[in-house]
Amino acid sequence: EYNQIKEHALWGTEMLQAIVGIPQAAIDVACQHHERKDGSGYPKGLKGEQINEYAVIVSIADIYEAMTHPRAYRERFIPYEVMREILKNKKHFAGNYLKILIERIGVFPVGSLVQLSTEEIGVVVDINKDFPLKPTVKIILDQQQMKVAEEAVINLTLHPALYIRK
Repeated sequence: EYNQIKEHALWGTEMLQAIVGIPQAAIDVACQHHERKDGSGYPKGLKGEQINEYAVIVSIADIYEAMTHPRAYRERFIPYEVMREILKNKKHFAGNYLKILIERIGVFPVGSLVQLSTEEIGVVVDINKDFPLKPTVKIILDQQQMKVAEEAVINLTLHPALYIRK
């Protein structure tokens, strides 16, 4: 079944090639969006510079999107877990594009619920592209997990001892 699923890249390529006026880059993206820098991808096992630059970008976005949504065979991952998995397998991807993904989305994307080292719970309201592990957080629950009377917004880059626990 997995081998059949892997055929979708070739099927999409064939369909796009049959349409007059489709740019070659779009066809390449359809064919190559599961290729990996180290040659471990499919359908052709392309490596590095053999892979269209747009396909590299779509590949990373596709993985991020797929992992942050539930599938019939697994629950969804939270964004932090997705980033951890992507970085654990960084040999598959072009480092410059991973850096851009982290800068744009952040390790803790806006809207993420986080628990700080103080046990407070907050919502990420802004990412700090230079310090991806130190976003700006709005505190919504105190250390006893009670709603705070007055919400505080904390830029973690200004508080070196404060960090995200989970």
